Amino acid sequence: MKVLTKTRYTTGQNHSKMYETKLDKNGKWSTPVILAGAVSSAFNDGAAAVSKKGDFMLMTRCPEIKSQKSGCQLYMAKKQGSGWAEPVKLPFNIDSVQFGHPALSADGKTVYFVSRMKGGFGGADIWKTVYDAKGNTWSLPINLGPQINGSNDEMYPYVSDDSKTLYFSSNSHPGMGGLDIFKSEIGADGKFTKAPENLKVPLNSGADDFGIAFEGKKQRGYFSSNREGGKGSDDIWSFYLPPLVFNLKVSCIKRR
Repeated sequence: MKVLTKTRYTTGQNHSKMYETKLDKNGKWSTPVILAGAVSSAFNDGAAAVSKKGDFMLMTRCPEIKSQKSGCQLYMAKKQGSGWAEPVKLPFNIDSVQFGHPALSADGKTVYFVSRMKGGFGGADIWKTVYDAKGNTWSLPINLGPQINGSNDEMYPYVSDDSKTLYFSSNSHPGMGGLDIFKSEIGADGKFTKAPENLKVPLNSGADDFGIAFEGKKQRGYFSSNREGGKGSDDIWSFYLPPLVFNLKVSCIKRR
């Protein structure tokens, strides 16, 4: 399943919805259909992360309440039959602050997300929290710190299948223009000690490049961009990272 979303914070455009499309054995995508169940509402719904088991989803919803300032919020929805149950807002959300862009570790315990709440380094920052499924509890959010978060925006986190690498988009770190996609190693203690690495061309361009996702452990996947050559504003692109091949040439000197 591939979840397609238009995931930026409220822009005044038509309401965003989440769609599902399937890839067949011939490499063809089925016609996208709106996700069934209560995850589809009259509001902006998007920026979702589905657990490996497919039993729950974390999603972004942007309520619209007249005469009230309300930011996008994070919700959890559990699988219900062929659809999804009513989403429940995560307890650490603050109504007047923006939250969104959830990303799940493979074990479904560590959740990375984006917020503009106090305690950050400027703009939108990436934070993390730990989910205890047995107790249905969430730890207090922790900011990922200055190695990841800069003075502008860090958004669209994604965790590798082995939970050792965090991918995200930023316009704070040195890049090629707009949002660029970066990766950073996650230490055994969950901290980040090395500077993020820019994924460069062709994944990054002078436009906005964001929302990367891999097909499990394979070195291929998808990302979004508003670069030239697309069909509209933000398009979904596919990529494949071929293995690096080194040619080693050895010269032998014969002794006399």
